[in-house]
Amino acid sequence: MTEGQQLPSLMFTPTTKADSSHDQPVSLEEMKKQLGESVTRELEEKSLAVYSYTEKYARSRGIIIADTKMEFGLIEGRVSLIDELLTPDSSRFWDDSKYEVGRSQPSFDKQPVRD
Repeated sequence: MTEGQQLPSLMFTPTTKADSSHDQPVSLEEMKKQLGESVTRELEEKSLAVYSYTEKYARSRGIIIADTKMEFGLIEGRVSLIDELLTPDSSRFWDDSKYEVGRSQPSFDKQPVRD
């Protein structure tokens, strides 16, 4: 793949909160062991549905949501979205009119500060 190229399909890449440092990647198998098959499937389905809906909405307004982080928890046994969603702190937003595969994309998020 080339830098900035859209993936052929959506990806669900789960992480878990670490006791210290940054979030840690977790495999789907490990998620299933910790949360069960049905909760893992529900988290994946909801994550992809939220991203798909919001990406299409933003794209129709000239914004590409390159990726985003969602945080879920269990409240009274129900999967609940528990933290910010689609903010510059949790997502990468690109200007569709300036999008060009093969280079780093100008963004509307905190990445310029990091750079």
